[in-house]
Amino acid sequence: MKKQILILAIISVLFNIEVIAQESIVFEKTYRTETIDTVIMALTGAQTSDGGYLLGGYAAYGMYLSQMMFFKIDSVGNYEWKKMYGSLPCSSNMIHDMEPVGDGTFICCGEGTFSTEGAPGDLKPTNSMIMRVDENANIIWHKEFDAGYHENLYEVALSDTGFICVGYKQDITKMPEHYLWITGDVEGHYTNVRTLDLGLGWQTITGVSKIPSSGFIAGGTAENKSIIFLFSENGDTLETNIIGSGYPNQISINDIAVLDASVIYGGIYIENMPTDSTNAFVSQSDFNYIIQDFHVYANENSYMQNNLRKLLCDYHSNFLALGIFQTYDRGSEMWVRKYDNEFNLLWKRYIGGVEGETFRDAINTSDGGYLIIGESSSFDQYTSMYIVKTDSLGLGNYTSPVEEYIINKNNEFRVYPNPASTIVTIEFENSNNEYSIEIFDMSGRLVLQKISSDYQNYIDVNNLKNGLYMVRIVYQNRIFQSKLIINH
Repeated sequence: MKKQILILAIISVLFNIEVIAQESIVFEKTYRTETIDTVIMALTGAQTSDGGYLLGGYAAYGMYLSQMMFFKIDSVGNYEWKKMYGSLPCSSNMIHDMEPVGDGTFICCGEGTFSTEGAPGDLKPTNSMIMRVDENANIIWHKEFDAGYHENLYEVALSDTGFICVGYKQDITKMPEHYLWITGDVEGHYTNVRTLDLGLGWQTITGVSKIPSSGFIAGGTAENKSIIFLFSENGDTLETNIIGSGYPNQISINDIAVLDASVIYGGIYIENMPTDSTNAFVSQSDFNYIIQDFHVYANENSYMQNNLRKLLCDYHSNFLALGIFQTYDRGSEMWVRKYDNEFNLLWKRYIGGVEGETFRDAINTSDGGYLIIGESSSFDQYTSMYIVKTDSLGLGNYTSPVEEYIINKNNEFRVYPNPASTIVTIEFENSNNEYSIEIFDMSGRLVLQKISSDYQNYIDVNNLKNGLYMVRIVYQNRIFQSKLIINH
């Protein structure tokens, strides 16, 4: 008898460990300095070995007084420390992107300078900047490049042998005139600077990703069109493709990613000009750029501007599209959509308060969730750094004024027994109208779906593995959600 009790206790502990392992830490945090004349903002981030996060961005103290900033928070979002780099005065010192090398260090790119030439008050140059740092933001090596009058590196991608950073350079005008990309090895022994001028306006590369064979794929803008590059690992241009025909039906690529054997790119779509509205789009194509899917997010929630900013592939051949939309009655708000590799929408979320939010970056986290990095003016008197940690379904304790996803808080929707072993009963008071029952695992994969008009439903869960699931009722543009534990 004692042996049976011990076995049951071990099984119970193992089950609880499995459930806890699948539970994600969630939080919503804003960060500001105590003085209104100093601004701190995160533009990118990466997870550290202690479960916390190293954020990169800038701190600004006034005109020509900004520095590159690293900002450390723990696994639940508590501030730990920050470090500043860059010479002053300078028109811009910023970290725009960072990628983990895999050994506890990170390759970062952006703009700024460490130059100390000239008198102390002389304006320092704004060069393109690449550095490698450890988890404590100690610089292992840094390099800056004087490729033009002004230059910037927006995004970095890593290969098995090195890195590529992409952006633009300009000469004496205010418009980016040349595409800029820099390749090198992670040890900082060598770098290779490349530029290209196609004779078009606003030439900049905004997104880059590693391709399965070798080399990189990058995307950006080319006047009122878009462009896709194929680069070798040492930065040689293998192929250049101009996408779109300009006005009307203009597309502007903001980010690009590789999912399985296809290319995903997204950004802004403008159907006609002149217009006071823009739409976000995401598209999928093969490596011959034959479009397989083209999705435009039509007007919803009465927005006037919509912009896809980021594409993030996760661990399960799914991807996130993230961006912001702006409405007529309030500021912008962040949105997240998750798709599988066949472009089926798994879920969508809105994140932000009643004022304005700006999206900057998002990363996968070790617990299967996501860290979303942005700015918000909804919670403090001034715009603040805004960091949201969600679970794998994009859920958390964050704020959203868009009344779409409703967590079950009343007797309209009941799930029992919970935990369930063989049959789970789902009750929903719906006045005999049809609704959809959907069950998702913690990776966001839809594992069961049923259309019903009954008050009471008996769902067989024998084929589902032990663990934590999300049960969702979709009914008349309202969504109710509840967690379900399965323990056979």
